[in-house]
Amino acid sequence: MQTLSVVPKPKRHCVLRSVVVGYRRLIQYESLMHVLGREPADDDPVTVTIEKAQRLSGLSRRTLDRMIAAGNAKMADAA
Repeated sequence: MQTLSVVPKPKRHCVLRSVVVGYRRLIQYESLMHVLGREPADDDPVTVTIEKAQRLSGLSRRTLDRMIAAGNAKMADAA
């Protein structure tokens, strides 16, 4: 019988911080880079749209929405 190899799950929290500007929700770029395991550069933008975050990360809209909801819940617990 063949054993299956398991993909290691990241140990960091996968939450995204976001802000609402008017009627749009923008993701804070630094939190997106943290989730992706990359270091932000000095000339990076402060926020990105959800669509741009999809292109940068390859994650689905639903996954990003869950990460944003987890970030909102974390912020509500801290307050």
